Amino acid sequence: MFGVGCLVQALSLAVGFVIGALGGAAGIVLGIIVALAGLGWGSQLAVVWLCGNCKNKLASRNVKVCPTCSARLFRNRREWEAAFSAARAASGQTGRAT
Repeated sequence: MFGVGCLVQALSLAVGFVIGALGGAAGIVLGIIVALAGLGWGSQLAVVWLCGNCKNKLASRNVKVCPTCSARLFRNRREWEAAFSAARAASGQTGRAT
């Protein structure tokens, strides 16, 4: 099924083509700009952020805790390693098996 992002991309291509066809040389340049801007905006709208634990939709990429399952969310491995090492240091663990 197609979403809002796909719709925005399709409309921007159509509008860009119409502007380019009717506007001459300046219309072609303006049509290309409109089409590229719409493609960029539509691709941002097409991204859906999901919780890796429960697969619930998240409001944005800046969410740190899932509202459904309370899982802690990290953007990249560096954030995860920093949180993990801080928690390990606070608990006194060395990280080595005994």
